[in-house]
Amino acid sequence: AKYNIPAITITDYDSLSGVVSFAESLKDTDCKPIIGTKFNVKYNESSGYVTCLAKNLDGWYNLVKLSSLSHSRDEVYLTLDELLQLKD
Repeated sequence: AKYNIPAITITDYDSLSGVVSFAESLKDTDCKPIIGTKFNVKYNESSGYVTCLAKNLDGWYNLVKLSSLSHSRDEVYLTLDELLQLKD
């Protein structure tokens, strides 16, 4: 391995748009891509960003579902309940 880095992550804000090119760029290396995103989460009267990482293929599918859900309304966000429903 050129840099001796076992893994590196990408976490876009409210999006997974950089994931494919990121993973492709690591294809011929020993470095494992860790995929994630930062979701704007609303709870009661507050909101803030929560970083979510996929630990396996099911986690990746859940990130895709959550990303789609967060973009399904006029303002991009998730509720805490929506996030917790797909936490695995």
